[in-house]
Amino acid sequence: MTSSFYFEISPWWIVPILLGVSGAVWVFYFSSREFEKSQRWALAALRFLTLFVIAILLLAPLLKSSERVDEKPLLLWLEDHSSSVISLPDSQEVRNFLKNELPGIADELEDKYELRKLDFSTSLHEHQPDSFPGLQTDIATAVQAVRQRYYNQNVGGLVLVSDGIYNRGINPVYEAESSPFPVFTLGLGDTTVKQDLFIEKLVHNELTYLNNQFPLEINLRARKMDGRSYSLNVTDSRGKSVFSKAGTVSGENFFEKVETYLPAVEVGVQRYTVSVDAGVEEQMSNNRQTFSIEVIDNRKKIRIAGSSPHPDMAAIATALDKLEKYEVESGLWGAFSPQDKEPDLYILFGPRADMLEAIGKKPYWLIDLPSSDKAAFGRRSGVQPGTGAIEQVRVVPERGFSLFNLSNESSDFLKNLPPLQIPYGRIQPGGGSQAFLYKKVGQVETQEPIWFFRTEDQQRSSVLLANGLWEWRMYDYRQNNSFENFDELIAQTVQYLTARTEDQRFVVEAESRYNNRESIVMTARLYNLSLELDNSPEVEMSIRSDEGKEYQFNFSKTTNAYRLNAGSLPPGSYTWTATTQLGEDQFSRSGAFAVEMIRVEQADLVARHEVLRAISRESGGKFYNRQQAKEMMADLMENSSAKGIQRLKTSISSLLNKKLLFFILLIFLTAEWGLRKYFGKY
Repeated sequence: MTSSFYFEISPWWIVPILLGVSGAVWVFYFSSREFEKSQRWALAALRFLTLFVIAILLLAPLLKSSERVDEKPLLLWLEDHSSSVISLPDSQEVRNFLKNELPGIADELEDKYELRKLDFSTSLHEHQPDSFPGLQTDIATAVQAVRQRYYNQNVGGLVLVSDGIYNRGINPVYEAESSPFPVFTLGLGDTTVKQDLFIEKLVHNELTYLNNQFPLEINLRARKMDGRSYSLNVTDSRGKSVFSKAGTVSGENFFEKVETYLPAVEVGVQRYTVSVDAGVEEQMSNNRQTFSIEVIDNRKKIRIAGSSPHPDMAAIATALDKLEKYEVESGLWGAFSPQDKEPDLYILFGPRADMLEAIGKKPYWLIDLPSSDKAAFGRRSGVQPGTGAIEQVRVVPERGFSLFNLSNESSDFLKNLPPLQIPYGRIQPGGGSQAFLYKKVGQVETQEPIWFFRTEDQQRSSVLLANGLWEWRMYDYRQNNSFENFDELIAQTVQYLTARTEDQRFVVEAESRYNNRESIVMTARLYNLSLELDNSPEVEMSIRSDEGKEYQFNFSKTTNAYRLNAGSLPPGSYTWTATTQLGEDQFSRSGAFAVEMIRVEQADLVARHEVLRAISRESGGKFYNRQQAKEMMADLMENSSAKGIQRLKTSISSLLNKKLLFFILLIFLTAEWGLRKYFGKY
C-alpha cells in the first residue's frame, strides 16, 4: 500500500502558518520570565505542536491510499425457475438436484470464482432455491439482461441451468452468438418424446366490440400420433359450444393452425374454454386452455390536432393507437371538417383561438407551442404561458398527485427524464388546478407546475406548458427496450380526461384479467364535494364467481386512498361491486374480471437440450446433462481463459475524520496543562 498527503487549500499557507504560530508561542512564553528557560522551551514546544496541527487541519489535508487488490473472475449463474422445470415426472429428482447437489458444486467453484446467482423465468430476479413461480420462459432476455448488468466486468463464464424450453422472446441461440463470454449449459428435464396432442398456443385480442366477430387462432401440435382422429371444441362460460372442428393427425411431428371468428354477443369480460380430444394419450393435462376477452359497446374518439406539425403529436398518437378502446385521429387542424363527428377528447398542440373555441364543453388537453395564441390559451387554460426565449427544463413529480395511479416503474421513469422546451416566464395557474409535474431549473426544484389538471363546471382538462414528449418516448426505449412507461403515462392521462363526470367522486381501478397465480389487487379513490381526496369512510367489496360463490372484503386505507389485495382466486369469471357512503351520498361501482389458468409452461414439456447445445456452441462454452454436473465443475475449475485481475484500489479520506489526531491534540494540551501545574503555574 502507498499513501500520500495533499491539501484542498494551497500548501503554501504552511509557511505563514509556521511564522504565525511561532510568533504567537514566542509572545506567550518568551515575552515574560514566568518560567525557567528549560520549562519555557518544553511548554512552548507543546503549545506550538497543538496550534500547528490545528492550523494545518484548516487547510483540509487529505490522505490518499492506494493498494493492489486481487479479484477473482466472475462466474454468472442463471437458474431457470419457470414452472415447466418441475412439471415432469422426474420433478422431485430435479428439485433435489437443485436444492442439495447443485449448491455444493457452486460452493466449490467459489475457490476460483466470485459467483453471482440469479433466477429467471421472463425476467431476472434474486436467487430463491425452492421457488418456481414462472408462468413463461424467456431465455434470450435473461441472457441479454445478465450480460448488460455485468458489462465491462471480468466475467469468466455463464452457467445456464435450464430445460431449454422457451415460450417467450426470440430464439436464445441468436443472443448467444453475441455473448462476450462462454455459456456453459446444464440440461434439466426429460428429452423423451411422448405420444401427445396438445394446444400449443392461443392467439386472440384482449378487447373487442359488441356484435363484432373477433378472431381466434388455435395452434395444435401432436407427436407420435400419426393417423389419430381428434375433435376440437370451443365453449363459452355457460358451456355452450361456439366452434368445433374434427380432424386427423398426419405425421409424427404434426402442427396445425386453426383460425376462426367468434361472435361477441354480451358486454363484459367473456371467458372461453378450448379443448382437444384424441382419445388416450400419455399426457392429458395440456389438452385444455382457457382465455378471456373484454367486450365493450363503444369506443371513445380522440382528436389530436395541431396548428403546425410537431413530433409530440405522433408520440401521443402512437401510444394511444394500440389501445382498442380509443378511435384516434391525428393531423393538422385544417384537415378536420366541422361536419365530422365530435370527439370525446381534444388534444391540441399550439392551439389558435378558433381551435380553442371549437372545444365547447368537451374535455381537452392543451400543449403549448410557439405557434399558440397566448391570450386565448391563457383564457381557456387559466394560466398565461411564457413568451420569452426557449429554455430547457426538467420535471419533478408532485408527490401528492392523486387523480390517477401509475405503476412503480412508470413513477420511477418520471424522475430522470430528458428536459422539455418551454418559453421563459413565471407560471402562475389559477385556482382549482392540481399539479402533476413541476419545473426544475438546474438543481432547483420550483413550485411552478409545468403540467397540471383542472376541473371547471364538470369539464376536465389538462395543460402542458412545454413540449418534447417524443424525447421521453425514445428515452423509455433506450432505457427499457420498450415504450411501456411512456405509453402508460399517456393512457392514464387520457383515461382520466375521458372518464364520465358522474364517476368522478368514487373511482375503482381493477384489471379485467388476472392469472391464477397473481393476487387480485384493486385501488379506489373517494372525493368529497370539493373534489378533495377523503378516505374516512370504509369501502366494502363483494366479489362473486360465476358459480355463485361470494367473497366479502374491506379495502385497506392508504395515505389518502384505498387498496385491496384479495389474494389469488380460482380460475373463472367474476363480477364485483364496491360500495361506500360519504355523508348522505352513497356510491357504488361494479365491474367484472376473469382469472385465467396460465398453462403455457405445461403445453410442451419435452426438454429442448438441442437449444442448450446450440447456445454453448455459439458462445464457446459446453453442454452438460444433469448427471455430468461434477464434470462441468472440473472443467470450470480448469478453465484457463477465466483469470483473476489486479485492480488498483484508491481511497481518499480527510484527516479531519481521524480520531487519532483528536487524541494526539488532547495529549498535547493535557501535557502542557500538567507541566504548568507541576511547575507551579496554572
